[in-house]
Order: sequence, then C-alpha cells, then structure tokens
Amino acid sequence: MERAETLIAAAKKSEPKWGQPWNLTAQVAIGKLLEENSGMRQIDPADRASILKAGIEAATKGLELSEKEGPWEKAEALSHRCQLHLLSNHFEKAAADAEQAYLLQSDDVGVLLMMAQSQLSLGALDKGIEYLAKAYKKEPRPDAAISYSRALAQRNKGSDLQKAAEVIVSLDIATVPRLFKTIVGMHAVVTLCQLANWSEAAAYLERARAVLDKSTGLTLAAGLEHRKGNNDAARVLALEAKEHLEEDTLALTKELLAQLFVNFGDVADAVDLLQELFDKRIPTFDPRQLLMCAYRLNDHKRILNACEELHKRGPVPWDVLEFEVQILEQYDSKKAVARLQAFVAEHPDHKLALLRLSAIGIKQNIPELIRSSLADLPVVDELPIEYLMPTLGILRRGQDSEKAIDYAYRFLRGHFDRREAHEAFIQIVISRADRETEPDLPTVLPGSAVYLEEKFTGQPRWFVLEDTETPVAAFEEITPKDPKTLALLGKKVGDNVVLVSASMANREATIKKIIPKYVRRFQDCMSEIDMRFGPSSMIQSVPMGGDADIVQPGLVALMTSVRERAELVAKLRKTYAEENLSTLHLYGANLSRNAYESLHDLAVTDGTPIKCTSGD
Repeated sequence: MERAETLIAAAKKSEPKWGQPWNLTAQVAIGKLLEENSGMRQIDPADRASILKAGIEAATKGLELSEKEGPWEKAEALSHRCQLHLLSNHFEKAAADAEQAYLLQSDDVGVLLMMAQSQLSLGALDKGIEYLAKAYKKEPRPDAAISYSRALAQRNKGSDLQKAAEVIVSLDIATVPRLFKTIVGMHAVVTLCQLANWSEAAAYLERARAVLDKSTGLTLAAGLEHRKGNNDAARVLALEAKEHLEEDTLALTKELLAQLFVNFGDVADAVDLLQELFDKRIPTFDPRQLLMCAYRLNDHKRILNACEELHKRGPVPWDVLEFEVQILEQYDSKKAVARLQAFVAEHPDHKLALLRLSAIGIKQNIPELIRSSLADLPVVDELPIEYLMPTLGILRRGQDSEKAIDYAYRFLRGHFDRREAHEAFIQIVISRADRETEPDLPTVLPGSAVYLEEKFTGQPRWFVLEDTETPVAAFEEITPKDPKTLALLGKKVGDNVVLVSASMANREATIKKIIPKYVRRFQDCMSEIDMRFGPSSMIQSVPMGGDADIVQPGLVALMTSVRERAELVAKLRKTYAEENLSTLHLYGANLSRNAYESLHDLAVTDGTPIKCTSGD
C-alpha cells in the first residue's frame, strides 16, 4: 500500500489534471479498510475516519477531473465513492452514487456489483440479487461469485441454496487471492452443510485444505463434523485448530472457531479468541459475542472493561448499554445512572432508557430520576416482557396510577401465551382492585364482559365488547360492528338476546351476568393459569367441593400443603440458628427465594438471629 501511495503521489504531481491517480487513491483507501475488516490491518478509529474522508474526497476529485475523460472514468470514480459510503454506513449516499454510475456504464461488472451492494444495504434483497446475477453472468470473478452466492443463501427460497452452492463451488479456490480463499472455502462448506450434502462438503474440504492455512482447514473440518452431529470429533479438531492459530490467521477463521467452542459449551476456549478480535477493533466483529461469552463465565470485569472501551470508540447502541447497565448497577450505580442520562440526552424520547432510569430511581430512592406518567412509559406494543413488572410498579406510583390495570390488560391481550403477562395482570388487579364496589354492571356498555346461557341447551358463552377491528379470540372479544354487539348494548341481566338470526329458528340466550372486562379477565386468569402453564405458575387451583359435602379433598390438600410448608420453614430456621446453614443464599434456596427475601424473612421472625461476619 505504501509503495502504491508513493507512485500515485508522483503521478498526481506530473499529471495534475488526470483523474486516474485520484481514483487510485480512493482504491487504496478501500484496500486499507477491507484489510481492517479482515483483521489484517489494525486502524485507530480516528485514523479510520481520516482514511474514509480522504478516500471520499479523492473519489470526488477523480470524478471532477474525469468529466473530460469519458463515461468509464466517471463511473469508476462513482463506484469507488459508493464503496466508501458503504464502508461508512451512509447507505443512501452509496445508492445515489451507484445509480449515477449505472446510468453511465450499465454493463460494467464493478458498477453492477456496487448497484447490488447498495440495494442489499437498503434491505432490497431481491433487487440486489438481480444485479448480482447480471454481474456474475457477465464475469464470474471471485467477488461477484462470493456476493451472489451469499445473497442467494441469505434469501434461501426455492432452489436458492442449491444455486448458491453451485456458484461458490465452481470457483477454483487455488487461484483466488489469499483473503478470498478463506471466504470462499468457509462459505462453500457452510452452504453444502446447509444442504446436508455431507459427502460433497467433505470432498470439497479435502481439496480446499491443500491451499488453506492449517488452522482454517481444521476449523472448517470441525465445523463439518459439528453440523453432522459428531461433537466429540469436532471438539478434537477445534482444539487442534486453536493450537495452529497464528498472528496473521484471518479474523474469519478465529471468529468461526470461537463460535464452535461456544456451541460445544467450551466458553472459556472461545472468550480469549473473541477478546483478541475485539481488541483489534475489527469493524465487522460484533462485540456482543464477547459480552455474552463473558456473561456466561460470570466475568463481570471483562464485560465492564469491554463496555468502557466501546464508549471510547463511539456511540453505544441501546441493547449494549442496557446489558452494561444491568452489570454496572451491581458495582457502581452512580456510573450506571450517568450512562443512562448521557444516552437520554442524545435520545430524549427513548422510553426504555427513561424506564430504566426510573427503576434505578425507585431502587435507590432518587425521586428526580422517576418518570411515572403513562406518557413517559413505553407503549404496550414496544415493551419487552422482562420490563413489565417494573413498568407497572412505576406506573402505580404516579399520576396515572388508575391506568395500571388497563396497561397490564392490554399487555396481556398481546401476550396471552406468556405466563409472566398473566401473573403481572393478577398482581396488579389484586394491588389496585376496588374492594368496596360490586363488580356487576347494571347494563351492557362498551368494554363490558357479558355472560349468557343459550336457551334450550344452557350452553354458556362470554362476549367482551371491545373497541377493535381485530378481536382476540382468547379474550372472547366481539367488535363494535358485530351484530351481537348491537343486540347486547343497553341490555340488563335477565334480558333475552338473539345471537344468530336464521330463517329456520333464531339462536337466543339469556344474560346472566354483566361485569367489566378487567374483572372477567382476572377471574379467567386466576382459575386457568395452572391449566395453561402448569405447576410453575404463581397460583394453583384446588377444587374445594360444596358447602354441604362431608368429604372435601381439596380443603384437605390445601391444609396439608400449608402444614408441610410451615414445618419446612420452622426446620430451616432452627437449622440456620443452631447448625451450619450459614448463608442467606442457602437459606433462601431451600425456600425458593433469594438472599434479600431470606434476610427479610429472618428479620421479621421473633427469636431468630441473623448471622453476620466482619469479613476477616
């Protein structure tokens, strides 16, 4: 690269109005950045920005000077600038340059590839594949073949995967440049494995290993055995591959090897490889891989160090910051707050960040952090389920506390298959319910839940009058335009209603009960939660029998369960006080509780000491 730059500088000096040296300057910038992406070159973030800026300026200068030279030279400059925009994630600008180049040279392979890459970057996969097919048909060179095969494998419709395999396997891996050798070999083996074509994958790998470095060949062999289900053989090959890694082994190989170790459960073997890739600041490497590995190893120090480095490199995406904060809260809550506040300053409408700050504010008793109005909280459709209980807790504290039940109801409506949503709705109703007012309604109104029994058959039916165009069957909803809604509105208990009008005979029912929809859903959740989610649910229903029944097995089962629990708690308290059950964690584990709940239980129990230590 350095020798090329010297020659280019000389050409610029001798021919200052020639556009080609400027185009070559842009090409050199592209080459450096591609080497960085592969792990062959390490570039500081500031230097990377300078290389991108200088490359784009060189391509623009080349474009200006090529006005007198013809369409090919202009298209070349536009293609180079397009690729630099892609490398800087300016996809709209890249697409604009590619389209201009295409108008000038629509049959040039390089231009077709840039059109394809710009379309792929915008998410237009089908359109990108069209341009890749044209480029590959015109000249099946390595970059066209790799891009075309990868895009087909990504789309994976119909015969795409078979075509992807044919394209990549047809390349002679022995004749492609070193960087392409690893890419071609890896993609070919992975694609053949996706097709479960084990014999062809093995035959291809045997040929490829003759031109691949040893660690890459062994890594691909390990990957093949893993895909075949031979994990013991795969692990042996992976460990051998790790022994043969060298400083200049491409990042692709190291990343695939780390992923294999993770798949085997050998996270400790993966984490150092991922740390190396992270430390090299490779733009295409996803640091989340390192963070998750470290988390599985409970290596909080590595996580916090990596996150600190990511903040130095530039803006950190929300999911990474969120992950960091949950660890950081355990060690430095002030720093966790500062991280969130800095993020909110840049993204003032980010409701999850505000919610996280509010949760810390409640936990740390910092009122100024708490934003508890409904307008400050995420809408139901955007709330991750793990945030549901904190959100309801925050909502209950503010001016919109009366809307907490409706919020939980709407969340349950969209997540009826999740146990956590049922439990949250039950808990919020229990904590917010109006116990002074009878739940029965005098007449049917929008939002009512109506219980009816059909005439003659006595078949029970529930209808919930919901203001929606997309009724949820599990919630027994009917829309405002449903004939049953029109028939029910304004009716009272005891009134008869025509459910279905028919020429032979109408189906009629008698209204037996009218209650708010929230009460109906609460009763349904309470009675059916263990049927839907099994014994792991927070509530277990026990049939008690009638008042006049002499034998009531449900009541016996309930009292037996209470007695057994009381005996277990008493025994644990005695063991904790007198014997060697010395930690709150062990005490809580026996009661399915955590250490904080254990501490509270012991603190409120008369005569039970709490064991302390100075730490010496």
